Amino acid sequence: MARVGDAMLTVTRVVHASALLDFGGARILTDPWLPETRFYRPGEPRAFVTAADPPELSVVISHGHYGHCDLDALVRYPDKSVPFAVVPGLADTVRAAGFPNVVELAPWWSTHLGPVEVTAAPASHGVLEVIFVLRADGHTVFFGAEALLV
Repeated sequence: MARVGDAMLTVTRVVHASALLDFGGARILTDPWLPETRFYRPGEPRAFVTAADPPELSVVISHGHYGHCDLDALVRYPDKSVPFAVVPGLADTVRAAGFPNVVELAPWWSTHLGPVEVTAAPASHGVLEVIFVLRADGHTVFFGAEALLV
């Protein structure tokens, strides 16, 4: 946990590359992956149990691999207006899952998810992928997913 003036930043590991970033109430879920099936299980405790459990949030997705883009679990999230920032080429898939508020970010493009500025940067992982720099309230978080920097 970090504090700048009255602003707080907390980072809660969810599982794999998924973390819940909380910039003083503005929450960003990175690379959502929430499986718990008989044959495919992360094998570690989670910050929350299901996609219906997390608090109000926004979502960033670095690439379309299942372990980073678990849309089947997110479909159960009750607020379909959740804003997403995703790698180019993934917006139609997120919209098809029922989430209309999606922006694609190519490297060096930026957007705001609430008060959090999100900037994509180039990355390499064998598929089209970006990493993210997130900034708010005097805090900066680098989210590198599982990519090699290019």
